[in-house]
Amino acid sequence: MQETELCKLYDVNAYPAVRLFRGLNHATRYRGPRKATAITSYMIKEQLPVVTTIDQNNLNKFKSIDTTVLVAYLDPMDTELANIFTAVAVENHQRYVFGVSKNARVAQLENLSIPSVACYKMREGDGTVMNGRFNKNDVEKFLQLAAPSVIGEITKRNIDSYMNARKPIAYIFASTEDEQDALRRDLTPVAKKYQQYINFGLIDAVEYRHMASSMNLQSDVFPAFVFHNILNDQVYPYNQHKDITAGGIDEFILSILQGRVSGGAQGSEPIDVEDGVRGVKEHGVHDEL
Repeated sequence: MQETELCKLYDVNAYPAVRLFRGLNHATRYRGPRKATAITSYMIKEQLPVVTTIDQNNLNKFKSIDTTVLVAYLDPMDTELANIFTAVAVENHQRYVFGVSKNARVAQLENLSIPSVACYKMREGDGTVMNGRFNKNDVEKFLQLAAPSVIGEITKRNIDSYMNARKPIAYIFASTEDEQDALRRDLTPVAKKYQQYINFGLIDAVEYRHMASSMNLQSDVFPAFVFHNILNDQVYPYNQHKDITAGGIDEFILSILQGRVSGGAQGSEPIDVEDGVRGVKEHGVHDEL
């Protein structure tokens, strides 16, 4: 580190580090993931106003501008709801993008009534709508439920929260951000179908390659999918030589829940099988006929 004094001035104690400057005397610290998409998302939110005005010309582009976008469709005379929505946006604009349309034609294009609030997650092919009049608590609850991805990202910082939920975990290992985005989009319908019973999460296959091995996966073949029943610590790896598709994973999970597939203890020796399921062989345990 050659610029020691400069780092002290801006409280940089480790690197890589990102600071956003507005003039020389005001710097904002970036605390998000060290990924291009996350840093880009941060910069987008920093450049936009707290609430962007939406019309027919910018609606489609705005819906896709970031991972999670919330748009309120309001009557132009309804200052009460506009103020409520703005208050929520002020408290959350560093995490999400907010917009408001006061044009009835724009709402019609989206097949929405006035008033309503839509949460767009275009990159996942997902979205949710809250119809009718609302108060601040309503919007906050809607944001809490609608904004998070049904397929989260599992890291060493949050793995305990997944384990403590006491629900089976569907791990999706992917090596690149593009691969992660594609799998999240393809598998979101499946994750929504089972979200009451199973937590889905993406894992960086490069950073957490060792975790793939512990889940009885080949650590050099990605993307990969494995179902982990944490209640009995059994793991069910999906055949790593088959494409991961929504239909294939849906059928795979259903076969596990119906008891048509046998799992194995973590750390067991993987064995290849002919169908979509990749089995495991436990050391010291006979194969089933």
